[in-house]
Amino acid sequence: MAIIFCNCSPQKRTSDVVAPVSDLGHVDLVLDSEAFYAIVSDSFLTKEFSVFFQDTTMYSKPSYDLYLLGSEAFLHISLAKEYWENKAGSGVMIFQTRKPEKHDSLLLAWKHYFKDSLSTKNFEGGDFLTGEVLPYRKKDPSKPAEPNFTPILMSYSVQGFKNWGFSDSIITNGVSMQEFMHSWDTTSQEKLFQKIKALHVQVTKQEFAELESALYAMGYTFHTDHFMHEFNPDVHYTVTEFNVVPKYTRIEIELSEPTAKREIRLGTMYTIHINGKDMIIEQVK
Repeated sequence: MAIIFCNCSPQKRTSDVVAPVSDLGHVDLVLDSEAFYAIVSDSFLTKEFSVFFQDTTMYSKPSYDLYLLGSEAFLHISLAKEYWENKAGSGVMIFQTRKPEKHDSLLLAWKHYFKDSLSTKNFEGGDFLTGEVLPYRKKDPSKPAEPNFTPILMSYSVQGFKNWGFSDSIITNGVSMQEFMHSWDTTSQEKLFQKIKALHVQVTKQEFAELESALYAMGYTFHTDHFMHEFNPDVHYTVTEFNVVPKYTRIEIELSEPTAKREIRLGTMYTIHINGKDMIIEQVK
């Protein structure tokens, strides 16, 4: 399919309204079977690069998931089967507040920049609860599911943080991503995966409106051709006329120490390039 690029320029940020301090702590990718199992079978990705584990989450249908944990971020990979059928190439960008139970403030801040409808939902895990804000999308059951890109702003509950061993003083001051990842698995600090440096996405015009407004709510500013933040990853974008996948075209990761140059192929979706302290997950072209 040919890609026709829209001339969609970001709007100037006209307000100083910013949501509670939040971290772009992880990204979600939905991969086809070939790419998904290429990760599972690669010893560098599952042993040296990250703390790795597999899980199944039950929604209306099961979601088969991989988690790759680093010292300041993590990757969440879902298989394009069952719950994620026909969604290969989808991407999610997730910000989490450092202080708990701020989902109402997230909603108010995002509303300031986004004129369409937003929706809120709660997600209950085994020992935590989150409040999440995301764009409202009316589902048409007569149409098949399609890949999409979704920004989500979320906040954990106080009890969730307490269940993970955080003291009242830490919760009051705010839980950083490094503290969050350390509480999840202390060995995450020993892996090569340090943090996400930059994200490149290709999105439709509507998805761009959702993303742009979410980034402004998070405190991002626009510089020349991409969005920048004081401590969160840079976000680069391309706006496409059609719904093109994968939504994430490039993910730049900083490693904790230099490592040998190598290349890992994830089927026909992505190639991973590793050189020194740089790791790049890039769309196969």
